[in-house]
Amino acid sequence: MNSSDQPITALSDAPVLNFEDAVRFFQNITPDGKCFACGTDKWEIPFFGAGLQRCVLIPTGMSQGGKSTYSLNLVCTHCGLSRTHDVGTILSWVEKNPAEKPGGVEQ
Repeated sequence: MNSSDQPITALSDAPVLNFEDAVRFFQNITPDGKCFACGTDKWEIPFFGAGLQRCVLIPTGMSQGGKSTYSLNLVCTHCGLSRTHDVGTILSWVEKNPAEKPGGVEQ
């Protein structure tokens, strides 16, 4: 089996960002996040489907504190502009602002 036949696997140090947490972050931090190119406020967050609901994270090729860093790219659904956010910043916000389960209980 050559390298092109190997299955694609997640990087071992890659963080996990759930789609719902990313949506909560953007709704709270950038509620009026309009595309600077076309002015629409419709963005797509790439994620793995089939029940995983994990965002697609892009390795930046850099590290911080000995750990690899990742970005999350949002894509404008009107003009296709890509906007990049640091995953560490998003995960830090998610940790400080846990989601609530129905009934007002933190998850």
